[in-house]
Amino acid sequence: MKIAVWSALLFCATLAQAGNLEIHDRLKEVDRQLRSGKQSEAITALEQIVTDHPQALQAHLLYQKTMGEVGRERDLINAYKARAKAHPDDAQTQYLYARLLDGRAAVTSLRKLTRKHPEYARGWVAYSSALRRIGQLDKALDAAVKGTELDAAFADGFYARARVLEQLGRNEEADRDYRAVFKLDPAHVDSRYRLAHFLTRASPPRANEAFALIDAAADAAPNDPRNRIHNQIHRGIALATLGRDREAVEAYESALKRAASDPLVLVLLADAYSELSEWALARRSIDRALALDPRLASAYAARGYLEFRQDNYSAAIKAYRRASREEPKEGRHLFYIGLAYERSGKIREATSYYRRAGAADPGNASYRLALGATLENHGKLRNAFKAYRSAVKSIPDNADLWIRLGHVAVELRKTKDASKAWLAALELAPKDPELLLALAILHDESLNEPEAALEYYKRYLRAGGKDARVAEWIAELERRTEK
Repeated sequence: MKIAVWSALLFCATLAQAGNLEIHDRLKEVDRQLRSGKQSEAITALEQIVTDHPQALQAHLLYQKTMGEVGRERDLINAYKARAKAHPDDAQTQYLYARLLDGRAAVTSLRKLTRKHPEYARGWVAYSSALRRIGQLDKALDAAVKGTELDAAFADGFYARARVLEQLGRNEEADRDYRAVFKLDPAHVDSRYRLAHFLTRASPPRANEAFALIDAAADAAPNDPRNRIHNQIHRGIALATLGRDREAVEAYESALKRAASDPLVLVLLADAYSELSEWALARRSIDRALALDPRLASAYAARGYLEFRQDNYSAAIKAYRRASREEPKEGRHLFYIGLAYERSGKIREATSYYRRAGAADPGNASYRLALGATLENHGKLRNAFKAYRSAVKSIPDNADLWIRLGHVAVELRKTKDASKAWLAALELAPKDPELLLALAILHDESLNEPEAALEYYKRYLRAGGKDARVAEWIAELERRTEK
């Protein structure tokens, strides 16, 4: 979610790194313009600064952020592409261009950068983020580790590493790295917010810690009124995640008092009203958002969700299609179109859109699971097997995908494939009792490997499995193996 927040502490860091009185004064004026909402003037000033001082990295980053938030990504990419062509051997120039790219293009450019300039920490960190976005989590982790090894004081390196660890389900390590970020950089509010949302999704949710972190993020920039808005937004998101939608509405309303013309807050408010089944209020918020920004994709997505919640699937599809036109690379819109088609009983269309969602966001396991499950549920087992097998190649660190691949393999009587899939899942979830039981039964009944079956049955019980029949099966296997 692109919320325009300009932290005073971030600004101070920019000045410190600029190391030049002229840049100091000019960036101070840019900050004043941004605080006053004069983004066009700020962009003009930043364009001149980066022209006059091409090595002023933080000025470039601020310029890119500002341009992105006003929707001028294409102009930005063209400008930095020209810079990159003009200075092919300069690591910073190549980094500033590559970080603007998406998908495979970003990965390719950043891979070249890290090979040519292996000592450049920012290149490795950006490479990690690009790999994470396409689902190559193991490689993403390796790149993030390399970045932190090269610069142990670079907070963004630990942030990139934490993001990957979170997706890998290595929760304790992710928690540790998020906390390392704001120790290194107290103004890095995103790390506090990210950790807070991570904690709201924990099992069980760690709500008190999450809200303490959100409060701490506000304290990190106490003199910046925009961070107060940002803080209420994140509080609302956390409350919504916890199912406390009425309180989420209150938080978003509080943000709107300070930012009445922010359409993104109105979209979040609309989603919260939809969760409360307060349809008229949700529609009013969406209409207000679109009046402010008629091309806002998230507003059309909110309309789609509103219609979806009321089982108006054709209207939901229409709204999500409009959202997808505005954001063609966003897999979430395509996924919901697929889901609406599935609920309408149009399976061919549903699977088509699930495939498109997976192609748009290869690292999102939910989209790949949805495709496989739909094919499975409608008896298209061979297609489901192919879909899951493709998914685990793209996302090898997701146990659920391996588990589903194993189940379909059993249905197709591909017992060796099932065993391989479930063993891969077991590497990721070694104490999952249902997985251990499935492996035990497979080795017992299909692979005729009683000793392996016996071991998995025993591991099932040690993992807390409750099926009373397992003790009898163990006794029977022990009798057989003794003979």
